[in-house]
Amino acid sequence: MDRILHLMRFLLAIISCLLVSPPVWATITQSHGYAQFGNLKYPSSFTHFDWVNPRAPKGGRVRLMASGTFDTLNPYTFKGTSPSATPGFFAYGISEMNEPLMVGSGIYDPSGDEPTSSYGLIAESVEYSDNFSWVVFNLRDEARFHDGKAITAYDVAFSYRVLRKEGHPQFRTNLKGVKRVDILNRHRIRFVFERPDPLLISRLGELPVLPQHYWKGKDFRATTFEPPLGSGPYRIAQVVPGRRLVFERVKNWWGKDLPVNRGKYNFDRVEVEFYRDDIVAFEAFKVGEFDFYIEHQAKNWATAYEFPAVTRGDVIRAEIPHQIPTQTQALFMNSRRAIFNDRRVRQALGLLFDFEWTNRALFYGATGVAKATTPTAEFAATGLPEGGEWLGPVGLPGPTTCRTVQRADRISPHRRPRHSAQDAAPGTRTASRCGLEAHRIGVAQQARRGTALRDTAGQPAPRANSATLRPEPGEGWHRGEPAHGRRIAVQAAPGSI
Repeated sequence: MDRILHLMRFLLAIISCLLVSPPVWATITQSHGYAQFGNLKYPSSFTHFDWVNPRAPKGGRVRLMASGTFDTLNPYTFKGTSPSATPGFFAYGISEMNEPLMVGSGIYDPSGDEPTSSYGLIAESVEYSDNFSWVVFNLRDEARFHDGKAITAYDVAFSYRVLRKEGHPQFRTNLKGVKRVDILNRHRIRFVFERPDPLLISRLGELPVLPQHYWKGKDFRATTFEPPLGSGPYRIAQVVPGRRLVFERVKNWWGKDLPVNRGKYNFDRVEVEFYRDDIVAFEAFKVGEFDFYIEHQAKNWATAYEFPAVTRGDVIRAEIPHQIPTQTQALFMNSRRAIFNDRRVRQALGLLFDFEWTNRALFYGATGVAKATTPTAEFAATGLPEGGEWLGPVGLPGPTTCRTVQRADRISPHRRPRHSAQDAAPGTRTASRCGLEAHRIGVAQQARRGTALRDTAGQPAPRANSATLRPEPGEGWHRGEPAHGRRIAVQAAPGSI
């Protein structure tokens, strides 16, 4: 009888392992990062990103401005407005948010030269199957919250569950599609998907990791002015509700020597003043109330920078070209309304629109004609659609019966997609196959320029953590050499219409 019981326990253990383990026939990739399209630019041995200065000096203070106001320091719920939710705050590279598992693809610390790649931060490495049905994150042993407690898989699981259940709707949207969460050990966690989803791996890598011990017994949805317990390079040192925040660099921060952080987060102190009126903010900049101003108005850039500080050289104007994805600016017609549902009417209105005069008279020649939904990004389309780039109606002959079909011969060998068009047999119309085809079409649309475009990408817009702005105690910002007592004004990315 005992032998039978032992045998049953053994069989149950094997069955349990099979239920929670990935399929043995799946190809497993383990890497220091993840590229949704193509291959990672940086190898596992990389020491820093190309767009930073790893030898940038550290120290000094910088004064910044923010638009609007804030009534909470909890950025994770729908209630209230946190600093990171105010317009343009993330451009400075600082926030009250916790660090994510990986950086590069999300808003916390976006890449300067790869649009959809991410590298390990709290996660030392990532594992996933070739069918994108699950992902494993292996956490760094040295990762710590600011109170010294280790960041564990239990914190990751807690963060996923609390953000899905009580967090802002954007988290419920971005993190949906997970079937099961398995804590494999204190520093290893697996997410199993409801269906194959390459994008979900990126979204989970962007998950901010919250301290479970800190939030235990607290109302997660409540607004608060108590600085949250973080794990990043800065902690909030001073709060004036709605008006002012002061960040101080964390001494002996656990992540300071990681390749993804080298050359960043150079200022010892970052002071942020909030302005509810942009005109008032600009006047404050003119008299030296803060050090850095991003100009969003073409008219102002052309006409408003003739004040004494510019004449004296105290203010440096700079236009920095880049290929960071920017929002599309356009006029959209509601074709559901009878007046616009005839395409000839829409075409006629387009012909009536005098872009050249508008650009010259209203935008001072600062805009261009949009040829893609992301004209400044690596994914921008070039030329006219050819061959498989055309989107045909469902049912037309083609490599697959999905609406999107790619041209495999247009794919750069340096940014090769993970699958070829021959993966699916003709006639296959499963949702997962169509989803993978839609996932891959983005590569085909931008592959003509491939790695050459990626490698020649312009410098990103200045950020508080950018090493191209070298800080020294008592100095302002400058691209390349210290700017003694000077301030800098940068024009935002020119729009396209």
